[in-house]
Amino acid sequence: FGGPTVQMTLESGGVLPAAQMRELNGFTVSGMAVDFSALTNLTTGNVAVQVGAVVSAPNLTAHRHGTGCEVDTWEVNGAGSVLNLSSLTNLAGPSCGSLALAATSGGTLILSNVPTIAEGTLHFRATGTNSFLNLSALGESPTVTRTLSFEARSGGVISMPQFFGGPTVQMTLESGGVLPAAQMRELNGFTVSGMAVDFSALTNLTPGNILVSGGGVVTTPQLKDHTNGSTCFFSTWEARGAGSLLDLSALTSLAGSTCGTLEIKAAGGGRVNVNQLPALNDGNLAFVAEGTNSVVDLSALRESLAATRGVSFTVRNGGAILMPVMEGGPTVTVTVESGGQLAVAQMRLLSGLTVSGTTLELPLITNLFSGNLIVRIGGVLRLPNLFRHEQENHCLVSTWEVSGAGSVLDLSSLTNLTGNSCGELAIKALAGGTADLGNLQTISEGRLSFLADGANSLVDLAALVTSLATARSVSLEARSGGTIAAPQFTGGATVAVTLRSPSQMPVAQLTRLAGMTVGGMAANFSSLTNFDGGALVVTNGAMVTAGSLLTYARGDSCVPNTWLVRDAGSVADFSALGQLTSGACASLNVQVLNGGQLYLDHVTNLIGGTIHVLSSGTGSVVGLRALGNYLNPLAESRLTATNGGTILLNDQPFFLSGVAVAFAAGSPGLPQVNLGGSNLVMHGHAWRSYWVETRNTGSPTNPWTFLRVVPLTNDFQIIGPKADADVEFRGWEFVADPYLLELSRAGTNVQLVLYAPEGRTLDVLAATNLTPVVTWSNLHTVTMTNTFRILPPEPATARERYFRTVPH
Repeated sequence: FGGPTVQMTLESGGVLPAAQMRELNGFTVSGMAVDFSALTNLTTGNVAVQVGAVVSAPNLTAHRHGTGCEVDTWEVNGAGSVLNLSSLTNLAGPSCGSLALAATSGGTLILSNVPTIAEGTLHFRATGTNSFLNLSALGESPTVTRTLSFEARSGGVISMPQFFGGPTVQMTLESGGVLPAAQMRELNGFTVSGMAVDFSALTNLTPGNILVSGGGVVTTPQLKDHTNGSTCFFSTWEARGAGSLLDLSALTSLAGSTCGTLEIKAAGGGRVNVNQLPALNDGNLAFVAEGTNSVVDLSALRESLAATRGVSFTVRNGGAILMPVMEGGPTVTVTVESGGQLAVAQMRLLSGLTVSGTTLELPLITNLFSGNLIVRIGGVLRLPNLFRHEQENHCLVSTWEVSGAGSVLDLSSLTNLTGNSCGELAIKALAGGTADLGNLQTISEGRLSFLADGANSLVDLAALVTSLATARSVSLEARSGGTIAAPQFTGGATVAVTLRSPSQMPVAQLTRLAGMTVGGMAANFSSLTNFDGGALVVTNGAMVTAGSLLTYARGDSCVPNTWLVRDAGSVADFSALGQLTSGACASLNVQVLNGGQLYLDHVTNLIGGTIHVLSSGTGSVVGLRALGNYLNPLAESRLTATNGGTILLNDQPFFLSGVAVAFAAGSPGLPQVNLGGSNLVMHGHAWRSYWVETRNTGSPTNPWTFLRVVPLTNDFQIIGPKADADVEFRGWEFVADPYLLELSRAGTNVQLVLYAPEGRTLDVLAATNLTPVVTWSNLHTVTMTNTFRILPPEPATARERYFRTVPH
């Protein structure tokens, strides 16, 4: 009696007990008549009736194709072949795969008593002369959410006189095919090729695809409005090929998708008429005309009402979009490529433009919403009345880009430019293109970037004087032969410049910057006086000087800053800099690597928050030859020399507090040192004595006060606990002449240190009282070999004890 996995094949002359089969997975019958009189159930599988076979299944009243994801076919193929399923009254397709029901090459498939389709993905197809698919009872199928498609071509006929379409119904008609298109009221989409079809009853199209090709002509006289809904699919309505026409001239209201995009396209000589549409409602829409004689007719369109979603118009390779009165809109973008035809002179408002291989001038554009301007392949775009631009505050990166020899983006009327608070506006001249902003005088705020990249690439900023941006970045970069012409530009608080060899950008006039990057070339920032909070990168043999920069303050930004000088021949000469102050939130990282050199030879103070100084790699040099104080109350700073790098230090004493010192063995000119950052450390010449003073920096009038005399036994020596904030130190070499005996308590002992000029011989005496006559006993006779002598500790056990020094 069969079963759910049983398949049966019967060919002419074969004998199988077909009449008794109650359940099958599928069957093939060829060249004979078979009556599956007991069959009540067909599970998922294929059915083939061919070579004049006649098959009936009088007790198969219902079929549900299941949940499997298989793609199955029930096909009747060949003249005289018949599959009679007229008993079937209940039909549902699969929830994952699909079931195709086909009459081909003259076959007949009878489903004449199916009144509705419950659900599932089903494809009905009649292909070839005398092929016939009978769905004469089929009416509405209101619960179907998956695709139902109907296809008739090459003389095939699908009969369904009571069916009026639906929101998931797709229809295909190719030359000679017969389907009752005129009665369809609602469709998801359709394909027509090589014939004329009038969808005279069609009033509703749900989001789906339309294709008219092969000289086909489609009219939709009752389709007056369309909204593409919230689907996130990309839908296309296209007329493709010479003579192909999609006539949507009844359409007077159109809204695109809120998630995906509806594209309306004419290609290869096809035409789409939407010539009575006055305005575009909100939603993502794209209109494309591509290829000679391809036309999208929007001759009545005046405006786009879309406020949040994109509307685009693209013409290329001889295609034309006819919209002579269209004035644009805040989300409208236009692309005109070589040979494309599109009237633009009347447009007043656009979000973006792309011009390729042609010239456009838009004299009425006075405002550009945030979007892209792209000019390439020798194109020219002129916006002669765009005087101001303020980038909309979205978080996207917008690009104004001109690329290729002869390409020009002419924004020479622009005098004021404002970036946005979240995303960025990037203005680029590439591969020989020119971005002409020659009359731009002021940048009001960031975020903005200017890039000239490639030989003969030019960003013309000849009139730019200053950036008023205080919170967001403005960057200028020239590289690989590009030029940024900004001879009057003085910089600004958030301005960063980048030069990479070979390139050109004037820098001598810059007075204020937030960042400098120079690679492989020389740059003299001779007027720079303010670099507070700035980052520095010098690489590939670059040489950077800033002779007017006297102070640097890291600021309280919580993003770490880096000064990086890397590679042999790279030199940053900041010798005029006197004081470098870090902030309280994030560190300043000074890194000199792989043979780079950084000269800070007039810096007297490295103070404030965390400053890391690293010299690493053979030939790497950090010059700190005037350093007096390197102080961090957070005890997190570092002074490091490793891998052959060196640090040139002050020949006079200087002081470190909260600074870990690590000099590797073999660091040129440096002793091996490894000290933590939890103490006050003094650097000087070992075996010399120094006078040390301190002062509170809260007021410039606060006096210096004596701290102590230091007998230095190492080049780096701990002389006290970590210093408090708001103090500084100074010291100088001290020679006690004629002599000084210093006493200090050291646990249960008294520590004696004798100071005197080298070569003197002195006696150190002790007495237990000063009552006359005093008896002094000689503790030590000392001949000074340097300016101090640390004497053996004396026990502090006597109630009274006195010490003095006299010449020997």
